[in-house]
Amino acid sequence: ATGAYETLSTKAVTITIQGGTTSVSSGSPSPNANADAPAPNSSSAPTAPAPTTISAIPRDPLPPSGTANAPLSSPALIAGLVSSALAPLFVWLALALRRARLTDPARPLREAHARLAQTLRQLAKKPETGNLKPEVPKSETQPSGLRSHPSGLTPQIPLLLQHWQRDTTIFWRLPQAVPTPASFTDETWAGLWSDADRSLYGAVPLPVDWVARATQALDARRAPTFSAFQIFLPRNLLPLVVLLSSFVISHSSFAATSVAAVSANPVDAYAKGDFAAASTTWSEALQVAPTDWAAHHNLALALIQQNRSGEAAGHALAAFVQQPQNPSVRWHLAYAFKAASVTPPSLQPFLSDAPLASLARLASPTRWQALLIASAWLAAIAISLGIYGAYKKCLRKWVSRSLVVLSLLLAVVASLSLRTYGPLADARAVVMVTPTTLRSIPTDLDTPQKSSPLALGVVAATDKTFLGWRRLTFADGQTGWVRAETVVPLWR
Repeated sequence: ATGAYETLSTKAVTITIQGGTTSVSSGSPSPNANADAPAPNSSSAPTAPAPTTISAIPRDPLPPSGTANAPLSSPALIAGLVSSALAPLFVWLALALRRARLTDPARPLREAHARLAQTLRQLAKKPETGNLKPEVPKSETQPSGLRSHPSGLTPQIPLLLQHWQRDTTIFWRLPQAVPTPASFTDETWAGLWSDADRSLYGAVPLPVDWVARATQALDARRAPTFSAFQIFLPRNLLPLVVLLSSFVISHSSFAATSVAAVSANPVDAYAKGDFAAASTTWSEALQVAPTDWAAHHNLALALIQQNRSGEAAGHALAAFVQQPQNPSVRWHLAYAFKAASVTPPSLQPFLSDAPLASLARLASPTRWQALLIASAWLAAIAISLGIYGAYKKCLRKWVSRSLVVLSLLLAVVASLSLRTYGPLADARAVVMVTPTTLRSIPTDLDTPQKSSPLALGVVAATDKTFLGWRRLTFADGQTGWVRAETVVPLWR
């Protein structure tokens, strides 16, 4: 009643044990046969029968086990199913095109052509490209610590000419390590190379029209263009193999979030009987990770120890939909809703162990959605293999047909399981943990508005929030506002 442990004292009572008078069935005297008989006016208390069953009590908390993934929204699920027909083609084309560009033999020529154009633009901006007077006194033109080029050019010009010769060698595919003007079959390029050599290694200034002639020659000799048909080369088919392999070996990953990182260890507080502190810590953990199913489960234990059965049932339901295959979570789900004396219609199949419910609780709604999308992708792969086998005559028909049958079977199982979960598979789902009133507008004031009582355990979806209020939407289109503390979100 007070929410704390108290020590109570009673007056001492003396109990006198009298001898028994009942004999065993074999006729032998009882061990207390020689004891004094009880007084005629004494009364003996009846002996309580030994209990044959143990009343159920909450189980121990579970250790942190990471977070679950929230279900996909309906548009996202439809997009995942539809993309199974188009996405493999688009992804393969994109990866194959990228690989074709990287492995294109003409790629170095195009890059060299672009660098040559950039070098010529930089040379055109330098006034030193004309005839300079090398006999100008060095002290009047540049600092004493900087040497001038024999041709009278500043150090930037020779560096740009060296870049031009390097990229010209790549652009012309010249095999020589040190090309000469004779390496070119074009007289214009041979003359440009000869002028650059004389400017770099002799005392001859660079001709005034050299940049213009080099730019004209570069414009006349175009770089090879890229052909998109190269994606069909065998070396560019590797991305398709990688794509198919990624779907085969894909797996679900769950981000582990430690409750201990949020606050002190709540398990110790629970073991000491400080259920209020334990529930506070687990509530704070859920603020950080709403899909921490172990925190939902443990919070339900702490709440039910405080006789807050409605809230405990809500968090037990959240833990169940996020991790239905855990035995402790399944057991405590039934225990919590029995303590709350309510059974939501959407939860009735799971509490009664219906056949479809036994199948559905093998995985969470998120995993069933992933399996449904995977079945669509498997069907797409099977159809592609069938088409390939029809053209190449190298694949037996039963292989693709078996994959199609398997994909259909997985799709049926996943669809039935998601249908069994019903509104619990909605990422926006909430459950009422306190009887309240559904209001037309988010206010507690006595305004002329329509309202309706809302019972404990009702499952709905929420789509809007407003200053501590949540708007609920129901399957029949009904909407209304309730206080946020009266509901427990199942996923977020």
